[in-house]
Amino acid sequence: MKMKKLKLALAGIAILMFAGNLFAADPLITDANNLAGIMVDKLSKDIILTDSQKVIIRQNATAFFGKMQKANSSSSDNDKFKLKKQASDEYKVILESILTTEQKETLLKKAKEREDAIVKQYTKQ
Repeated sequence: MKMKKLKLALAGIAILMFAGNLFAADPLITDANNLAGIMVDKLSKDIILTDSQKVIIRQNATAFFGKMQKANSSSSDNDKFKLKKQASDEYKVILESILTTEQKETLLKKAKEREDAIVKQYTKQ
């Protein structure tokens, strides 16, 4: 059960990172390689990544963003959703295989801290 929660949380983090990159990044940056670099940089702020992890994550993030851009060009909303979900699932599996248990736990902790801060911010009266 704990591993399932860890996987779900990691999946959520990856999706949030993706969405955050799209909205926080310069709107002129649409190149998959640039977006992958931003993703690696943001991930590096939360956890310590080895150089080899950075290279692998960047390669896979570049492929991920390329697939997302390709999915956006699909004419069918159903196809877009399927292609985006497939790309996200593939990226999550790769990310999980690259990160250590300690790194995953740190990411979960950071995500929880951010979530708590947002809840606190919007529930203040």
